[in-house]
Amino acid sequence: MKTSKFMLIVLLIAVPLIMSFSTLSQAAAARSLSVSIWGGSEHWMTKTVADWAKELEAATQGKVKIVLYPGGTLTSGAQAYGGVVKGISDIAAAADGWAKGAFPLTRVVDLPLGIKSPLQGSLATWGFYKKFRPKEWNEIKVLWMFNNGGQTINTTKPVRKLEDFKGLRIRSTGNDAVSVRMLGATPVAMDMGEAYIAHQKGIVNGILCSMSAMSSFKLAEVTKYHLDYPLTGCGFWVGMNKDTWNSLSPDIQKIIDGLSEKYMEVTSMYLEAENKQGVDLAKSLGNEFVTLTPNEEEKFRTALNPMLKAYVEEMEKGGLPGREALDYTISLIKKYAGRK
Repeated sequence: MKTSKFMLIVLLIAVPLIMSFSTLSQAAAARSLSVSIWGGSEHWMTKTVADWAKELEAATQGKVKIVLYPGGTLTSGAQAYGGVVKGISDIAAAADGWAKGAFPLTRVVDLPLGIKSPLQGSLATWGFYKKFRPKEWNEIKVLWMFNNGGQTINTTKPVRKLEDFKGLRIRSTGNDAVSVRMLGATPVAMDMGEAYIAHQKGIVNGILCSMSAMSSFKLAEVTKYHLDYPLTGCGFWVGMNKDTWNSLSPDIQKIIDGLSEKYMEVTSMYLEAENKQGVDLAKSLGNEFVTLTPNEEEKFRTALNPMLKAYVEEMEKGGLPGREALDYTISLIKKYAGRK
């Protein structure tokens, strides 16, 4: 009888301890990965990655946990690529052009090729990457790529013809700066977080960006004119530190690859919604949307076309397939025309 009571007491003590150790063991087995994002907690990119993180955690049954660091708290947009390579963050997202000169062949998706929507641009950008797999990305594991679609010029002064760019200072960074210079304006590099005050104080007269920034960064409040002309694309990447990727089990890698393919399109949908919000906000504030005449559109194309020739020449001089990359990307943009 005493033995039975003793065993019961042992069981009453042991079972909770075993369960506790099991829970601790499971928690210890979970892998925590950090993600650096340039946008704030309410930015569309942060929301996109947060959704991706939830799906990933569920798909891996809690084996992978994602910790978000929005607002550039780990690395700024310009520092994101180097931060992933060095392991400052396990994962990051940024525009290709923010790491100046790092992705020469991929620059094709930022050229003035007539991209009109995020999904059209993203499908073309992802298709380009999957075909060419440029060695310039070998330092990281690319999870997915996307494109914010046709970037527009948004200004404090009206731009109705090419000559109106003369004397304007336009916030533009990386690959965008070349387009701005070709149009006759002066590119000014600065972080997106500084753009609002810069417009307010007259440091810049405009910004080359997607309409999503009109809402996410409230730029519709300080830019009164929006040129309804898709000037350039802007490619973005989401990538992981190579050592981090190699340390994950093959089954988890497979899950991540599957979700990455899906989230190329999900990111585009978020962007499309944000673009609409930006347009709606600008209209509600009484901002003017300027449409170019066919004659002016031709002037714009003539001014920007030398960028395409220069890209091909520069790439092929460096032993890269510039002509093939340009022709293939243009074919994808045509293929996905009208996709939203």
